[in-house]
Amino acid sequence: MNKIIIISALVYSYFFYKLGNTIYRTNSFGEKSFNITSLIEGFVGPIRSSYLLIRYSGIIPALTFLKFEIFRLSNPYSAFFFVYYINKIIEINFKK
Repeated sequence: MNKIIIISALVYSYFFYKLGNTIYRTNSFGEKSFNITSLIEGFVGPIRSSYLLIRYSGIIPALTFLKFEIFRLSNPYSAFFFVYYINKIIEINFKK
């Protein structure tokens, strides 16, 4: 299971970066530095957005949001499920 978590974290980080989200932030001295807060906010963001959509817009917009969000690998939860099920397919079909 640790292997799946590490690989899904790498997949999430890669697609998060490719999406255009900034992992490297410019500090007050003008130097670029690695900032993990934006990656951590990626775990809270989908949950917060779902809650706010359910509360203020209703269940239909929230389900539409979840439908689009579940297929984005820049979402940590969908990256985990993607890696988990790919691993299961490999185990079932190739490891005997």
